[in-house]
Amino acid sequence: MNRKFSKEEKYQLVARYHDGGSVSDICTESGVARSTFYTWLKPYKTTYTDAEYVVSAAEFVKMKQRMEKLERKLEVLQKVNCTVSSQGKAARAFIALWPI
Repeated sequence: MNRKFSKEEKYQLVARYHDGGSVSDICTESGVARSTFYTWLKPYKTTYTDAEYVVSAAEFVKMKQRMEKLERKLEVLQKVNCTVSSQGKAARAFIALWPI
């Protein structure tokens, strides 16, 4: 019988794993298939960068999306020759239209 787990329940099981619990024990006690449990772990997997920052897959995706948005914004500003020192309400209004 397949039981639906809430986000909180999933998080608690993942946290238990990160605290040293074995996948076998967690899956046996909770009734979760191993393949399902490993799927739950993916978003919480962390990677250490060369600068020793810890980044999860979800954080990486968010940072990449933000970087791409900022690059598009910069590209548009460069095309219209708009700089921080540009005068006029038009330049400030244009920049305000592009929230970060």
